[in-house]
Amino acid sequence: DDVPQAFAQFDWQIHHVLTLLSKNPVFVMILNGFKDLYIHLAPFYFSIPAARQHSMHFYQDLSQACSRLDPNQARILTDMVMRESIIFWQQIKYS
Repeated sequence: DDVPQAFAQFDWQIHHVLTLLSKNPVFVMILNGFKDLYIHLAPFYFSIPAARQHSMHFYQDLSQACSRLDPNQARILTDMVMRESIIFWQQIKYS
């Protein structure tokens, strides 16, 4: 669904699954340590329609990189999206 809460939930799930797939328990512990903060703040981020669209493109591009078994492209995409997401975080008005 194109609503902030659904995007926040999906985004958390995809990052959690990818962390589990890393088979590094330290990564899982670190991510899980941020869960409460993430669940609280992510809906603010995803309340911006352009942020949802940006993330949707990321999920599609990441899926394609995974289908091609191209971890380097996945890393490049992730780095780019994280840098670009700062613009959306700066637009948030917390209430």
